[in-house]
Amino acid sequence: MKKTTFFLFALFATSNTIAQEDNYYLRISYGSVDTDIEAQEVIDSYDYSLSDSEGWSFSAGYRINRFLALEGGFSDLGKSSGMYHYSSTDTNFSITENLSSEIKLKTLGLSISTDTKKALYTGLRFGYQRWDVKYKFKGEYLEYLAAPTVIGAPGTGGPVEYSESSKWRNDGYDWYYGIAAGWNYQNWAISLEHTIYNVDNETPSFSALALSYNF
Repeated sequence: MKKTTFFLFALFATSNTIAQEDNYYLRISYGSVDTDIEAQEVIDSYDYSLSDSEGWSFSAGYRINRFLALEGGFSDLGKSSGMYHYSSTDTNFSITENLSSEIKLKTLGLSISTDTKKALYTGLRFGYQRWDVKYKFKGEYLEYLAAPTVIGAPGTGGPVEYSESSKWRNDGYDWYYGIAAGWNYQNWAISLEHTIYNVDNETPSFSALALSYNF
């Protein structure tokens, strides 16, 4: 009976200690994305870059101790786009191509940091992710059937216009890693983060301001 009472007392004390240590936390981040995606890597076309975008992420974590945490989350790196245009009077041919991409990720990893109970802390984040990229492509082409009689004038055969469009998606698994620095105030924390993801042979990065709440 005494052993049982002692065990229950120890379990109760441990539970109270865990509750007082703010083991669980939620974090939401918002910032800018460097897509690092070249159209040449995506389609058999001309080389142009996709624009940067804005993204956000949401994470939930469990602190194993003051220096190590397990966390999982969802990230939306936004929509980026790019356009290529080419025209020539010598060949009487023009090209306009548009490509856009949307990147979403699900992550699970570890956070290793200095003492998170201190006012200021820094850390490293790394783990495994499932990425999903959706692409949209549209190309518009204009060509004259006959060569012009005068340089710079349209051909006598008249123009022929045609276009093509497609949608597709790629998904897979890969690693992510990043750094963070934060400031604690009671149960709240504000941090700056920079995370690099390996996505479809590219490395988009996410630089964000994050707000966390510790339970």
